[in-house]
Amino acid sequence: SVFLGNLPFDLQEEAVWEAFSSLGSVEAVRLIRDPQTQQGKGFGYVTFADKVGVEAALARHETTLAGRTIRV
Repeated sequence: SVFLGNLPFDLQEEAVWEAFSSLGSVEAVRLIRDPQTQQGKGFGYVTFADKVGVEAALARHETTLAGRTIRV
């Protein structure tokens, strides 16, 4: 799995899934949220089925997702 940072607080899991599914087989997307407000905390994780997806995702470091430059 890979860490994603600097995500928009209102980003939904589906948007991350769509953005990273072209890189490999995505098994899970987990965005960390405040338990009371359910607002995103700006980071999360994408789990891939194999190493190929992970390596492709790492190449997306400092690219744009939903208007923000993300850290991978």
